[in-house]
Amino acid sequence: MKAIAIQDGKPIVSLIIILLSLFFIVFFKMEVRRLSYSVLKSAKTYRNLHDDLVFKEIKLSRMTGHQRVNELAHKLTLSEARVGQIIQLTGKSIAVPQ
Repeated sequence: MKAIAIQDGKPIVSLIIILLSLFFIVFFKMEVRRLSYSVLKSAKTYRNLHDDLVFKEIKLSRMTGHQRVNELAHKLTLSEARVGQIIQLTGKSIAVPQ
């Protein structure tokens, strides 16, 4: 009698194991998909911030460029700047040669 009950229960146990393993596979695939969306969003945010940084660096270099300094000197009725008189400071180096 006991052997018959064990034999009847084996297919149910194997079916439960198969269903649980399929459930975990689907669950982990959904988690991977969810995480990939958050990584995509972070990458897009990083790209936008990097583009803003580049734009601001370009704007800063235009504002502090040699021609802009000369224009401001003329507006303030200062004399013409000679070569080597204007030193441009940047974040990576001390002075930019003219």
